[in-house]
Amino acid sequence: MIHIGHISTLANAKSKGDYLIVGLHDDDIIAEKKGRHYPLLSLQERVLSVLAIKFVDEVIIGAPWKVTKTMMEQFKIDVVVSGSIDKNEVPSENPEDDPY
Repeated sequence: MIHIGHISTLANAKSKGDYLIVGLHDDDIIAEKKGRHYPLLSLQERVLSVLAIKFVDEVIIGAPWKVTKTMMEQFKIDVVVSGSIDKNEVPSENPEDDPY
């Protein structure tokens, strides 16, 4: 569910460039990383919610867990802004698994 923290993060991200692309992970990836009761909203519901925010120009549906250099080149991305995932919320045994 979108809250003021998400809105603030998106406003901040938009201030760093001209065009804001938001990547949304597939439901399966979120469930794997956060637990079987997640996500609270389906991918379609999350896409519509995010597109309704005035700072957002485009959504990548089914974005990968990690933003790769290839992806940045493909979409001409200059800046990546971290999402709302708390590093303590998604424990990782491998520091390389940190997507942000």
